Amino acid sequence: MQDIILSVFRWALDSFDSSIGNAARILLGEIASNRSVDQIWDMVEKSIMPVFTGFAMTIIAICLLTELAQVAAKVDVMRIEVGIRLAVKMVLAKVAVENAPTLLLAMWKQASVFAKAIRPPSSGFGDGIYEYISGLAGTVNGTTASIGLFGSTIVFVLAIALCGLFITVMAYGRFFEILVYVAISPIPIAFLPLGAGDGSGFSRTTARFLKSFAAVCLQGAMMLVCIFVFSLLLGAAADSLPALDIPLQPSGNPNTNPAQWRAWSDAFQLVSKDAVGAINNALFPMLVGAVVLVMVVSRCGTWAKSLLDAG
Repeated sequence: MQDIILSVFRWALDSFDSSIGNAARILLGEIASNRSVDQIWDMVEKSIMPVFTGFAMTIIAICLLTELAQVAAKVDVMRIEVGIRLAVKMVLAKVAVENAPTLLLAMWKQASVFAKAIRPPSSGFGDGIYEYISGLAGTVNGTTASIGLFGSTIVFVLAIALCGLFITVMAYGRFFEILVYVAISPIPIAFLPLGAGDGSGFSRTTARFLKSFAAVCLQGAMMLVCIFVFSLLLGAAADSLPALDIPLQPSGNPNTNPAQWRAWSDAFQLVSKDAVGAINNALFPMLVGAVVLVMVVSRCGTWAKSLLDAG
């Protein structure tokens, strides 16, 4: 029974470690598959980018006509510098639409390079906790006590594994968000020529899009910081766990020294009862930390947009 309990503990903690490690790699653009980011983007670019680019060129023409109509409504004679400004903005918009996906993808890759400086450990989050509880689990004797231990901890270990899964899902969600932003970038960039109506200025739509994209990149860095801080706190919590004084088994035959063996058995039974509570006390902080990590990681997107005023 103890082997089953320890195998469940090991599976849950290893699953959590693997999920957090995968999330960190995904946030850094290291997709755990047989395809790299460049290969994934090449497929997206070949399949849907021509549609968005063609639509963006139409938007540029509409924006130019709108600007011309607004300028013509305000002045009787259009000055040459106004026409030059409109022509320059149209050229800039066309160049930006054609190169925006490549530039944004390069920005994300560069941000990932900077974020590697705060790369959290890819594994070992629960190693200290497992070493502690595996030693205590060996003191739990009897089927009833083992079943009680299993029943009192199964919710903890399953919840911990589930929290790791949530972190991985959010990391994949952020990765897909980046790809969607880059894929549709020609559309908001195409509004670049739409200014103040007098031939000057640029579109707020484009500015908001660029700030939103920067916020998504910053979100990934914030998520990595949260995971890094969590790993430090979990390591500190594992180091501060109190050790139980497990009595050493007497040597020799129990029949030759029954009093000593009886005293050891009584002491061992007390430790066995305390071990169940100690294991729960060890798993509870990790569960709380995992839940808090899920909450703060889910808020990173809101924090990033608030910092960059991209909400």
